[in-house]
Amino acid sequence: MKNKKATSFPLKIIVAAAILLVVMVISFFIIGGHFTDIFQDSTGIITIHRPDHDKDGVPDILDKCPCVPGKKEYSGCPVPLDHPEIEKHTHRDCLD
Repeated sequence: MKNKKATSFPLKIIVAAAILLVVMVISFFIIGGHFTDIFQDSTGIITIHRPDHDKDGVPDILDKCPCVPGKKEYSGCPVPLDHPEIEKHTHRDCLD
């Protein structure tokens, strides 16, 4: 008669290793920023809508000047953030 404890121990290790591997892969995708790559519009699974009021390619949540079209390198503003005229562009009234 075989000892059942001896045969079930390696099975527990295999199951634990498989669970650990799945958790590591999911963590890699989430932390690495690749998780959203799975859900692109081309797959038709999920559409992530990021409002861009001024249509400059910078989502409003990241846009320092959401009411005025600008450049990505200026955080969505038409002028650099250290430019003297930046204050007249940074209002967020258009989002209300």
